[in-house]
Amino acid sequence: MALIDRYRRGSERTAFGRSSLSLAIAGIIAGLGSAQAQEPIQPVMEEVTVTGTRTRQVTGFTTPVPVTSLSTEELFSYEPGSTIAAQLDALPQFFGNESVQQQTLTNIASTGTASLDLRDLGPNRTLVLFDGYRIVPSSKFGSVNVDAFPTALIRSVEVVTGGASAAYGADAVGGVVNFIIDREYEGFDLRASSGANDFGDGDHWNFSIAGGEGFFDDRLHVVASFEAQEIDGFTRTAREVPKMQRWGWVTNPDWYPGAPPGIPQRLTLPWVASTVVSPFGLILNTGTELDMMRFTADGSDIVPFELGSISSTSGPGSTQSTSGGTDAMLSNDAFDGGISAASVSNRSSFVGLKYSINDRMSVFGQILYGRTEASMRQDRGS
Repeated sequence: MALIDRYRRGSERTAFGRSSLSLAIAGIIAGLGSAQAQEPIQPVMEEVTVTGTRTRQVTGFTTPVPVTSLSTEELFSYEPGSTIAAQLDALPQFFGNESVQQQTLTNIASTGTASLDLRDLGPNRTLVLFDGYRIVPSSKFGSVNVDAFPTALIRSVEVVTGGASAAYGADAVGGVVNFIIDREYEGFDLRASSGANDFGDGDHWNFSIAGGEGFFDDRLHVVASFEAQEIDGFTRTAREVPKMQRWGWVTNPDWYPGAPPGIPQRLTLPWVASTVVSPFGLILNTGTELDMMRFTADGSDIVPFELGSISSTSGPGSTQSTSGGTDAMLSNDAFDGGISAASVSNRSSFVGLKYSINDRMSVFGQILYGRTEASMRQDRGS
């Protein structure tokens, strides 16, 4: 009996040991399965775009140069149907870009050009590069007409700002704008668009055709493009634009020298006009009751100059202006202040060749031709 009991206890210990081993193996397998299930799926990286600077980092350049890179599709979304100068003007780095439509055409030296202006330092302080190379200026001020560039072949536009941009020269104090061309483009691209503004005028249309091909085992690349653009001009008064109410400054009647910060010196009000000028003639500084009298439209009589709701005609800090009133509206109509845009006709063509001598050396040549015409309508609406 003692032998039988000992045998049974040994069998039970063996069975318990096998059960513990089975549970341990099952636990390891379960743990592996759980780890595999919880392991995240790594995303597949399709493309990496690296944008750099042509300036070598030496003593004095301890921080990276800020660079903004934009594709032509992104620029088109800012201002569809407009010129590339107007599209770039949507970026905060640019201030005061001159497009052909925005010019008053009184400055003959810059007529017909679309120039870029970084930080409002002037077009002559913004260096414009075409695929890393300088372009012949379009005016005597040194500005470059960017509307003549082949936008159909532009791969991206890089904008370099910051103090390090001055390393490019005295004409790059404001910054550098580099238009990068796809010189190895292969295929055919045809684009056309048309539209108008919210008022139903300012019709415009764009047409571009571009193509490229590789030869001699892609050692020689030939690209070419032709573009045409037409934009109709328009002229309208401030009254014709509901949101344009000739906003201006008028000295606050409650303000006085030494007033606390809670009392502003000037108020921003709509339909502001001068109180010292009238389109029909204004009598001032006679020391008589004729002061602040204006002539009628036919010049046969005089009537009092009508001030608006809030006015400031004299005194410390006076803006000599008024908001609203009959005479303010007459001045706003007579002295313009509306919206005007010139009619624009652009034509540009480009041919470029690039030949790779070996893996480390290549030569290229290009021909760029552009012509821009602008004209301003002189008639005005009522």
